Amino acid sequence: IKHFFFFLFFLFFSFFSFFYLGAPEQLILSTQSVFNCNVKKVSIIRDDKGGRFAAYLVRVSQSSPVSATCAFHRRFSDFVWLEEMFIKFKVNNFIKLPKKDFFRWYGHEYLEERRTKLNQWVEQLNGMAVKFVEVRKMIYIFLDSSLQAGIKDVLESTICNIYIMFVAWESPYLYTTFKTE
Repeated sequence: IKHFFFFLFFLFFSFFSFFYLGAPEQLILSTQSVFNCNVKKVSIIRDDKGGRFAAYLVRVSQSSPVSATCAFHRRFSDFVWLEEMFIKFKVNNFIKLPKKDFFRWYGHEYLEERRTKLNQWVEQLNGMAVKFVEVRKMIYIFLDSSLQAGIKDVLESTICNIYIMFVAWESPYLYTTFKTE
């Protein structure tokens, strides 16, 4: 009997949390997706080795086919990686990233100015995903909230190369987890 009541409680709690609180939805970014991107803020984050780096909070709001939003951090090198993909596939009609300086650390004013320029840069991603089919999947990878900041390092791993080969290149969709509104 004790196990039976525990089972009923578990079922009730699962039902309540799924329908009342809402379950996270698996969203498919596709050619029908309409989304806006913004770089909301810059934060200083410590890595597992004790180093510090600037991480930019990217927020993606999708209005079609499903209303959803997500936020995640990206390093400046992630933006550079995506711009390199644009150049590699000969996409020329885009706002260029701010130049990378050779100094190791920056002040708050410099980082905020860079955040503003990165915000202008990401605002063009939806239009580019529609217009340039050859870089669409790279944009979707950049916007994949399940990937940690430091995409280039992650993509150089063997497991992620397999992920790109079989998911990004062969599939017309890239799955990303978003929080529905």
